Formats: sequence, structure tokens, C-alpha cells
Amino acid sequence: MNSLANPNKKGYSLAAVLIILLGMVVLRLMVPRWDTNNVLAVLSWDVLGYYLYLPAVFVHGDLSQLAFIPEIFETYDPSSSYYQAFPVENGNYLIKYTMGLSLCYLPFFLIGHLVAVLGGWPVDGFSAPYQFAIGVSPLFYAGLAFYLLRKVLLRYFTDVSVALALLVLVLGSNYVQYVCIDGAMPHGYLFAMYAAVIYLTMRWHDTPKTWIAILIGFLIGWSTLIRPTEAIMGMIPLFWGVTNWKELKEKIVLLLQYKWQVVLLVVFAFLPILPQLLYWKYISGDFIYYTYKDEGFDWMYPHFRDVLLGFRKGWLIYTPLMWLPLLGFPFLYKKAKPIFAALFLFFLLNLYVVCSWSIWWYQGSYSCRALVQSYPVLAFPLAAFFMWLVRKKLVFLLSSVLIVGLFLLNNFQLWQYNQNIIKPNGISLAYYKAIFGKTEIQKQDLVLLDTDETISDESKYNKTLIKLVDLEQDTADANVMTGEGHSGNRFYQSSNKNNFQKTISFKRSAFPADADTWLKLGIWCHTQWGNHYVSFVTSCATEDKKPIKWVGIELGKFINNGEDRWEYIHYYYKLPPPRDNDYLVEIYVYNVGETAILWDDLTIETLTPRK
Repeated sequence: MNSLANPNKKGYSLAAVLIILLGMVVLRLMVPRWDTNNVLAVLSWDVLGYYLYLPAVFVHGDLSQLAFIPEIFETYDPSSSYYQAFPVENGNYLIKYTMGLSLCYLPFFLIGHLVAVLGGWPVDGFSAPYQFAIGVSPLFYAGLAFYLLRKVLLRYFTDVSVALALLVLVLGSNYVQYVCIDGAMPHGYLFAMYAAVIYLTMRWHDTPKTWIAILIGFLIGWSTLIRPTEAIMGMIPLFWGVTNWKELKEKIVLLLQYKWQVVLLVVFAFLPILPQLLYWKYISGDFIYYTYKDEGFDWMYPHFRDVLLGFRKGWLIYTPLMWLPLLGFPFLYKKAKPIFAALFLFFLLNLYVVCSWSIWWYQGSYSCRALVQSYPVLAFPLAAFFMWLVRKKLVFLLSSVLIVGLFLLNNFQLWQYNQNIIKPNGISLAYYKAIFGKTEIQKQDLVLLDTDETISDESKYNKTLIKLVDLEQDTADANVMTGEGHSGNRFYQSSNKNNFQKTISFKRSAFPADADTWLKLGIWCHTQWGNHYVSFVTSCATEDKKPIKWVGIELGKFINNGEDRWEYIHYYYKLPPPRDNDYLVEIYVYNVGETAILWDDLTIETLTPRK
């Protein structure tokens, strides 16, 4: 395939790659996650599940029972619960995640194992040498990825546009989060797989050689073993060089001409998956076992808006420079038409798959982490966009200001995420507005994680205290304790055994009839241990118990501080308008956690607009 652009090898793209790799090495070494006894350590949470195969086989010799896990949890505290494996009917324990990442870790695990043996560290698979070896492994794959990706991009685009594309793709996105900070997650390794498959696809279409076909198949199979949905990677070699129906027919003829290479590609794509099937058979008795239980795909209702533009995890909100490759697809069509269909069709299908996952926010993560591995595909429209932009000098100058601004916004928000200002499980629009540009958050901002209803200026409202529950006269309730309360000598002890007690009920007619009536609910809480399963709730329901509106503020994020003190929390609740049939308003503390919390001085106030 002929070059569609002069590579113009001035070294800008090489310098960009070196800057990227050097920066990532420095960041990886600076990130304080080398403490092995920490839930932020390298081998924690999901990574523990990806990694379990290696210590189970090479250190403990226990792949079926994983009996070493309780001691690992006691020693290293890798997550708050043991969800990475579960018992099956025959009594064995099945690892939730497939073994693809363990194969990526394997060379580095062996190095860490050797260092642990020779250096006197605990030989348990989780001591410092293992953590460090796995922690730096993504950098090796990153180096390989950028070496190959640069070579392919220079085939089609100028050196300057390639340099800019790589810098934006890495330093202007969430990529570094999943190589340098949460580096042992699958995304950085898969990024390298995509770069390698794209490079090999280009090479095969230059000269169809058997070894290239075998390697393409093996990498697609390996990627599928890491994340089964990555099987759609096969679209890239399939549609490479196809721009119309005529070329699609020619592609079919080409594949038939090299049919034995295609057969070998398929065989070698299956080979990495075979050990997983044998493992499932060995542990569960079945060759195929779905380990994600209630999680699955909403194929008929993909969450496009939430994934792309939602404030919980929106890809284009938290990594705003990713608008540029989307704008670049038309330029890619003009500049590199033979590869456009393969990359654009892949992008559309991949986006559909990512948005269709029922847990579309992908748990604790920054932006949409499930798209990170496909960034090598987006490098092409991004380079095409910059190739067009640098030729429009005035437009380039003006847009550079915006691009730099979005670059800074991306990295500031990434910093906020790692400072726990932007929360791992997502935030709301109201909370986003409250913390935008902040380097620290106010306690009251956290209320907006659970409700977007707020009043910024109470002086515009008439405020009336409806009820104060201070518990001082309550001697009949066994859950009202005597001691040093927030005020006075009594307070309520709420546990999961009495979570619905002390409900305060009103009829809607007890409040002002104004349709713009608000409640302000306040409470003083205390616990030395924290509790993430207790909420301060206001709900409305009809007399026959049909819900109208429910808001619950999780109290644990305010009082999980380990300190012996009372904390005040309040929130606003806009009452639904009155109805012909009166309805019930209930306020209560709902606790389903194992830890009791103490509360006192619950206040209920109404706010109505000043006329």
C-alpha cells in the first residue's frame, strides 16, 4: 500500500514518544501506591482477580480452593471484600476474571518472584517485589505500543501531526490513569494489543506472510482472553483496505487466495482461549462459565448519552479533548480512505458494545475507562485532524488556545479524581458545578452526590421550624441512649435492627400549599467507625403506599472520619405539589450496615418563597 503522506521525518514524533514515555516513568515512580498493605496498592481490587492465577499456580500450588486468600487479606488488605473469586457447586473456588492479564503479568511476576526469593521478602506473591514488578509492567507495553503506533501513523500523516496526535491522545486523556496510576488494569495492555494488531495488519496488506497472520490471530485471541468483547478487534484486519462494495469483493477474493493463512489466524486466535476453557472445566465442571452473574448487556437500550455526555462518568466531559478524534473522522476519510472503513466501523461497534454494558459507569474509574484500549484506533482521525489544522495557520493559532485549555481541564480533573474530589463511582451535575475548579471540597458539597436539589440563598425564602427531635423527653424508646449527646443527655442509636424506627410522618396538608415549598432536613450524627450503609431519608407516598418521591443522603461520607465528634448534615427537598388526595411525607434514618450510628437534634424546616 503506497504512502498517502510524506512522513517528513524531522523527529517531532520521536521526541513526542520519548517525552510521553519519560513522563509516564516519572509519574509511575512518583505515585504513592507502592505500600503493599493498602487498598490502593497495585495488587488490589479488580487487579487482584486478574492476578490470582499466578500466585495460585506458581507460589501456593492451589488453583481450586485458593485457601491462601484469607491470609493475604489479613496481611495486605487488598480490598474491602473478597469478590474476586466465589465458590461453585462442587466446592471449588472460581476466579471471576479470565486469565488474559495474568499472561501479560507473567514475565514480570517471575522477575518479582526471583527478587523475593533472593532478597528475603515474603514469597507469597504479594510482597513488595511482586507489587513493584507488576506496577511497572504497563510501561513496557506502553513503549512497545508507541513504537509500533508511530510507525503506522507516519505511513499516512506528517511527522508534526503524528507528534501532536500522540501527545493529545496520551497526555490529554485518561490513558495515563490506566498506565501510571491504576496501571495494572487491562486497558494499557490492551492499548498495546491494538497498536500491534494495527501494525501487523498494515504489514500483512503490504506482504501477506504466514507468520504475520498467525501473530494477528494470536493477539486477537489474547485480547479476547483479557476482555471477551475485544474480539471485535478482528474488524480491523477484515475491513482494512475496503472503501466500497467492489473492494469488499476484492478483499474476499484476497482472503480466499490466502485461505490457509486465514485458517491459521483463526486457529491461533483460539489457542490463547483454550487454557481458560480448560480452567473452567477443571474448577466448575463446565467448559464455559459466565462469572459476571447479574451483570450483562442492555443491547436494546445502550447508554450512549450517559457514557458520552453524562456527568457521572461522561467520556467527553472528563476527557474533553476526545472531541478532536471524533471531528477528525471526516478528515481521515479524505486523507486515508483505504483504512477509514476499518477504523470507523470498529469505533462505532466498539462504542455500542461499551455503552450496552449494564454497569455502564464501569464502577470505580475516571471518565470512560472501557474506551482507553481503543485509543490507537482514535489516533488516526486525531492525526488527520491535526494534519488539516496545522495547514490552517490562523485557525490553528486560535484553536490552540482552546486545545490547551481543554488539555489543562482534563489534567486538573484527573488530579481532582486522584484527590477524591471527583468520586470514583461518579458524580452528579449539581456536584460537578459545586466542585468545578476547586482544589478542596466543602463538606456540604457532598450532599449533591445524592440529590441535585439545593437552595443557594435562603434569604429569598421564609423559613419556619416545623419540628425539632432532640430526644430529651423520650424515655420509652429502648434505642434512645443516655450519655453525652450533641445537646443534652440523650441521643438515638440507629442500627440495622431498628432502621425503620423513629419515622417522623406528616400529611402533605400540614405544610404550606405553595407549589414551591421546600423542606430543609438537618441532623447531627456521630460514629467513630463510619458507615456507608446509612441514609437520612425523606420520602413521599400515597396513602396506598405508591411512591411519589424519595431522596436519601448517605451519611457515611460525612462521618467516616475516625474522630470522636458530632457532625451536622443538612439537605433540601422540594415537596411535590399538593394533590386532591392527600399524601404522606416521611423522614427517617435508614441503616442497613453492620455499624450503629448515633444521631441527635433532627430538624425539619419549611422554606417558601418571599412574595
